[in-house]
Amino acid sequence: MNNSIRIFSFIIIFSAVYPNDIASLCGQPVTEIPLTKQQIVRADRDCPGGEIFLVRSNVENPNPTFEEVCFYPVNTTSVASIYAEAERYDAGDITDAAIAQIADIFNHTTSDADLPELQQGIFSAELQMFGPPPVIDGSDSVNILLLDVRDNFAGTGNYVGGYFDPNDQTDNPTSNRKNIIYIDCDPVDLTSSDPAEALFTLAHEFQHLLHFAADPNEHDDAGNYNPWLDEGLSDLAASVLGLGHRNYGYYLSDTSIGLDSWVGNGLEYYAKSALFFQYFYETEGIDAVTAIFEDSEYSRIESLKNYLGPANFDNFFANWIQATISGTYSGGDCIFGVAPQTSLLNMLQAGENEIFLEENINVDPYSSWHVAIPSVAGKSDIVDSLPLHSTDLLYNLEEHNFISADSENEWVLDSVTDPLLFSKIIYNSTPSILSVYFHMELEVGLTELQYDEGLLSMYLNYDSGRFYAVNEFPISGPALVTGVAFRLGNDGPVTLKIKKKGINFSPSFSRTLCAAIGPGWTSVDLLSEGIFIDDAAIYVELETDDNAIGYSDAYPEAHSGSDNQHSYYSVNGTNYNSISSLTVGGQALQGNWVMRLFYADSSQTALTAANGVLPLYPNPYFPGLQEAVETQLRTQSNEHISLKIYDIRGRQIISLYEGTPPPDTPVVLNWSGKDSAGNNVSSGIYFFKERIGGRNITAKLLLLR
Repeated sequence: MNNSIRIFSFIIIFSAVYPNDIASLCGQPVTEIPLTKQQIVRADRDCPGGEIFLVRSNVENPNPTFEEVCFYPVNTTSVASIYAEAERYDAGDITDAAIAQIADIFNHTTSDADLPELQQGIFSAELQMFGPPPVIDGSDSVNILLLDVRDNFAGTGNYVGGYFDPNDQTDNPTSNRKNIIYIDCDPVDLTSSDPAEALFTLAHEFQHLLHFAADPNEHDDAGNYNPWLDEGLSDLAASVLGLGHRNYGYYLSDTSIGLDSWVGNGLEYYAKSALFFQYFYETEGIDAVTAIFEDSEYSRIESLKNYLGPANFDNFFANWIQATISGTYSGGDCIFGVAPQTSLLNMLQAGENEIFLEENINVDPYSSWHVAIPSVAGKSDIVDSLPLHSTDLLYNLEEHNFISADSENEWVLDSVTDPLLFSKIIYNSTPSILSVYFHMELEVGLTELQYDEGLLSMYLNYDSGRFYAVNEFPISGPALVTGVAFRLGNDGPVTLKIKKKGINFSPSFSRTLCAAIGPGWTSVDLLSEGIFIDDAAIYVELETDDNAIGYSDAYPEAHSGSDNQHSYYSVNGTNYNSISSLTVGGQALQGNWVMRLFYADSSQTALTAANGVLPLYPNPYFPGLQEAVETQLRTQSNEHISLKIYDIRGRQIISLYEGTPPPDTPVVLNWSGKDSAGNNVSSGIYFFKERIGGRNITAKLLLLR
């Protein structure tokens, strides 16, 4: 590839630990028939000054062979020894700088840990949290092996960042009979003086080793493999010690998986466990974490029920769902919130106003399900097929609060001026079929613009520095932008900008999101921003330096060739080029970034006239905190003036003035947020329409209660 393209590569979407490894590599005791020496591949090189260890030849093979691998001892203390695979150390893939940092963090200092008593290194901290390591062959010393994990990684795709192998705790002929943690060097970076991913993995895997010593049968679920508690505590260990956290987006984009379920080794299961135990730690404290770890009588979800009390566990679970919806975690990590499993947008576009959603799926116990209600919808009645409970929620995404049901089985909202998320919390007794009835009214046209046709082809990652990805969305006629959605590969920060009419124009909106829902859809509501456009284009820009942007090579059937190109990129935020100038694997990109724009037809509300200004103060207006909104009318001649206020759907709220004032004499008017009947209006955008003779002037007001 030429120089302009080397900056791009396929992003590796992975668990920082072991997304693809077999079950027994993550704390499950080996259950196979004891392995024979014929399954050991002898070393094909001498090992002068080193030591031979048996390493799995393929970590994904359920019937593995082991090979003899030469390791150099590179760091030794009274509690831990670090070894580097000789061949990879000689090749420079493992450096002394990385080794020194790993030794220091493991043995001496975890300065970013949450609690002072946990800042003395991974070894000391996790022993305080969880207890001692196993004793095997008379030793409890820990051995850290830095090596190229044999995971068939070839530059793209998932890989195994590290593992703990319970086989080493057995008397099998393939066992090393030592406490060992394996840390990968390809593609994990073991050349840097700050090997962050390796340190996260080390803290994670060390908990597995300690958990094996305390409760080797933790994973047994009636003969099935279920590591959710063990995996959650491993991720929590790394988080509490200040060594990073998993990408929670794999769970946030599909919360319908059960809390105490584990199918395969999907990343959504790791993320679910990590997020749950982060909340458990933040609300219950480190002593509660230790108690759960030490509980060898109960396993998995029963350990939580035993600790919290069966009657309290359901409430705790519901509180976790609420915290996850709203992103209100007390820790330093930012949680953006859940991605809706279903949106009513397309149904409303089709003119539907009575919508019955029936999800013919087996919904896991202890899960949740969410549907997005567009913010421009009118009256909304929501009725479940069964009576709603206190834990069926309506969450206001704009004002970040929960709305209570008006009755036991129905919500009735006069208007939906803010985006809402209907969330149903599922317990053990809930039927497997979800059925929810929605009645809505939509008085304005609602449109979704997208070029991806529902297909995500890949994530593209920029390798060095800032990167700007832009989609252009031409709009015919007057419109009000209501929101955007996009897909990113991970949960790193991203700055969203909305520009009107020009890709280099100053943005009408700019906000940095601390954590996008990678790799799911991140949605941002823009209704309250008042972004109007008329027969022009909206440019949606994502600015990031450590995220990967979704790309699709699909496009609407009505377009082809150059008509398909609506995407641009920049590496400096000033000079933008078409996406077609980028190539991946020698192929030019012919699609677009996976971004979507939502807007409402605003033909009922005129845009601000260019021939005058109508002042409004204060704006935004907070009734209760501020007495009234003040405006002034003025005419230079003897002209008739009217001033009326309309809501977002073009309905007249009140007429403030009708008359012919003296020329050049200001008319001061006040509005206290009430309609013509004296009732308080709801939060939202309102339009002051002034007609002077034959001219119209419109001003926008944001009212927030």
